[in-house]
Amino acid sequence: MNDLLIVLGIIIFALIIWNLSISIKISNELKKRNIKANIAYRRGLIFKYLKLYKEITVEETGKAGQLYFWFLISFYSYFTLLIIAIILSALFN
Repeated sequence: MNDLLIVLGIIIFALIIWNLSISIKISNELKKRNIKANIAYRRGLIFKYLKLYKEITVEETGKAGQLYFWFLISFYSYFTLLIIAIILSALFN
């Protein structure tokens, strides 16, 4: 079971890094559009930027930008795997 938890931990870590890189790209895309955006997870600012990014890309192209979906996929994936890892750890330790 410990091997499974280690593998889950590595996957979760990779997803967090991926999510962070997408967050930085979203921040940079907003900066390109002259919107002041600093990458900061405190107080959930990235979710404000995510919503703003979606609104801008929908306005420009008629659909949400790819970074919006990649952010959601990576965020929900690592959050789900984290909960699974916590449950497995509690059940088998």
